[in-house]
Amino acid sequence: MYIDILGTPYNIKFVTGKEYPKLDLQDADGLTELYSKEIYIRTGYEDDPGVFNNIIEYREKVLRHELFHAIFHECGLDKYSKDEDLVNFLALQYNKIVSIMNKAKEIHKEIVDYKEGD
Repeated sequence: MYIDILGTPYNIKFVTGKEYPKLDLQDADGLTELYSKEIYIRTGYEDDPGVFNNIIEYREKVLRHELFHAIFHECGLDKYSKDEDLVNFLALQYNKIVSIMNKAKEIHKEIVDYKEGD
């Protein structure tokens, strides 16, 4: 499966640790290979009792995290693409940020429609 990151196609692969051992080596649930343009998301551990209750939501967060690594890299901001705290913050807060921006669109419409004296 491919996704366009600022004009660059990245291949997203859902794999087990056996299929992509770097996940196990780095104790990661996702990895972005910036130069081969591949994003790996761990699967195959859903039956593990230590797994999060809402594995789908967690996996979506992992994917967002890896996408932000790629976004920063494709912008030429490699310093930020390696900043795990910044990338994790954006991945965790993304839905809230989208909500804020959607509200800002509503407010903008009110500003455009606003007439003095109403």
